Amino acid sequence: MSKKIFIEIVTYDSQACSPCQYMVEMVKKVAPLFPGQIEWQESLIKTREGMQRMKQLGITKLPTILINDVPEFISIIPSEHQLKAAIEAHLYKDQPSEEVMRA
Repeated sequence: MSKKIFIEIVTYDSQACSPCQYMVEMVKKVAPLFPGQIEWQESLIKTREGMQRMKQLGITKLPTILINDVPEFISIIPSEHQLKAAIEAHLYKDQPSEEVMRA
C-alpha cells in the first residue's frame, strides 16, 4: 500500500488573496502527479476554527503550505519542481533506499 501525505494550505482566503490563490492552484496542479497519495485542504483563517488552527500550528505568515503538519513553504509560492520535491521527500521518508532493498 502506498504511503499517503496530507497537504494543508493555510490562507486568508484563496478567493480574495492572490498569493493564497497561487498556492492553492500549485497544489491542485501537482497533486494529480501522485494519484491516491495526497489528500489536501485549504484552511481559511478568516473563521474562528481557522484562527485556532493557525495558532495551534504556530504559523505567523500567510499563505503557508504544510506537508504532514510541517511548514514547507512559508509565504513563498513554490515552483512545481519545488513542491514535487517536497512531496517526494515526505512520501519516501523512512523508506529504505534501493541499495538497502537490494542487499
